[in-house]
Amino acid sequence: QSIKFLGSTINNNMNRRSAIQSRMDSTRKLFKGLLPYLSELKAPMDLLMQFYGLVIVPCMLYGLKSMSVTSQNKSTLMRREISMIKELSTIAHPKPAQQSIASLLNNRTINRRMTITRIRYFGHIVRSNHQSMIKRAYKYNLNGMRRRPGRPLYTFQKTLLQDFNKYSDMMTIDEWGEAF
Repeated sequence: QSIKFLGSTINNNMNRRSAIQSRMDSTRKLFKGLLPYLSELKAPMDLLMQFYGLVIVPCMLYGLKSMSVTSQNKSTLMRREISMIKELSTIAHPKPAQQSIASLLNNRTINRRMTITRIRYFGHIVRSNHQSMIKRAYKYNLNGMRRRPGRPLYTFQKTLLQDFNKYSDMMTIDEWGEAF
């Protein structure tokens, strides 16, 4: 049993995989629906990449900013992104020269954008009022409680720590604002 709420699928076992799969499926449906129109435009690849960044990526990331993500989820998102970019390159006019997907994305992959969005969302949580529901939920501490079998090992806090560790070596605090 599952329901749609604000574009995300909520089911009785709160399965992260089904929530991410739901986002990818709805994005794929949107993308497939727009392909004939984009094909008729005979647009160059740089314009198609701008379209991808402004329309497809926000659809894919909607609702994922507060979700903890596993490496399997990240690889699935990456595979979907690569397949959509390859499809865009087949309808571009003129056909683009052989370029790597990374150069087409200009180092703004879906996983990097999701990480940046998650860090920004954490900043929103930190700056919010102490009585706000989201801040109280984030700071809630289950002292003495153990994780039940079957509950996720990855939490929002653990995912944030991974994100901070990954990018803290690369940049100073001043560089964060400029880069993101």
